Amino acid sequence: MTAPRHGRRRPGGRAVILVIALIALVLVVAGTALVVHSLSTSRDAPRDMAGNPVQFEPGNSPAPSTIERMQVQDTDSGRLRVPSVGLDVPLGSMLAVDNVINPPSFTQAYWVRNVGVAPADASSGTVFVVSHSVSRGRAPGNYLLNVDKGSSAVNPGDLIDVDGHDYIAQSWRAVGKTQLPAAQDLWDAVPGRLVLITCLEQPDGSSPDNLVVVAQLR
Repeated sequence: MTAPRHGRRRPGGRAVILVIALIALVLVVAGTALVVHSLSTSRDAPRDMAGNPVQFEPGNSPAPSTIERMQVQDTDSGRLRVPSVGLDVPLGSMLAVDNVINPPSFTQAYWVRNVGVAPADASSGTVFVVSHSVSRGRAPGNYLLNVDKGSSAVNPGDLIDVDGHDYIAQSWRAVGKTQLPAAQDLWDAVPGRLVLITCLEQPDGSSPDNLVVVAQLR
């Protein structure tokens, strides 16, 4: 994604830095994944699903004005569920801003209102759902990954529930972040299709590719 790219305290107070990967789903402008090397101690730092503080690399945190333009609605669309991998998180919605999708949260997924169609209109087009993944942490995208193998944990035939609409996973692929905008078949309007995107974490903490799971309405 360029759009469509943090740290834990154990008992005793020792900080463990979590390396982050943002989803960077690029719609038009190519971009790269961000890797975080330092941990903010701010109580206002965003948290992953395990409560670990996370931090964007300097210069890559979305500005308040950008977040405002995203017009984020955190809990307007039910939940995203993938039972085969244990994923069950709130589903919000947001806008892509300047051709970039950069979700503001590490605890839920978002469908993109100005790309594709809404879940309520699933039968008429493609729904695009995005989420973060976090190296050595737990964000929604992590459930979709097999990091050791550099592959998807979601297999063809698996059920994906988007706001009560059941999809069946058809395929997955790794797409380089700079190549994603040119993957025209993913952006085509296909009735009843779901495109689910996150960063594909590697064992070394890098994420040069996005994981793209394609599913079809049941």
